[in-house]
Amino acid sequence: MGNELKIRTRMMEILRDGKINICEYINKEQLEKLNPPEDLRIAIKKLGWNN
Repeated sequence: MGNELKIRTRMMEILRDGKINICEYINKEQLEKLNPPEDLRIAIKKLGWNN
């Protein structure tokens, strides 16, 4: 799981640093289906990614 977390974290960093607007690709229906693993939630909180 460690490698998966590193990959996902790196993808989030690329999106954040690239100033890519992903909001237009996310709608409420998709967010309701989204349930990331607990360690991914921790990584998001750690990075301060609030989108």
